[in-house]
Amino acid sequence: MLDEPRHPYMKGLVGSFPTIHGPKTRLTGIPGGPVNLLELPQGRNFQARCTECFAPCREIDPALTEVGPGHRATCHLLIARKEDAA
Repeated sequence: MLDEPRHPYMKGLVGSFPTIHGPKTRLTGIPGGPVNLLELPQGRNFQARCTECFAPCREIDPALTEVGPGHRATCHLLIARKEDAA
C-alpha cells in the first residue's frame, strides 16, 4: 500500500517522508493546513489538502469502498476510476 499509494492524500503523505534506503529524493509537501476539528467542512475532511479534489469531494463524504483487490478507500476519484474501468 505504501509502495504504490492510490489515494491522492496518501500519495502526498508518502511523498513527504524521507526514504531510509536508496538515493535521497526531494520531498514534496502537502498543500494547505490541518482541518479545524471544531468546524469540519461539508464533504471530505481533507479536501483542502488534496491535489485532486473535485466537486463531489466538497459535497459528500463517500463510504469506504473496495477500489482494488484488498484495497479500500473513501475517495470519489478512486471510486470513479473503478467504475470507469468496469
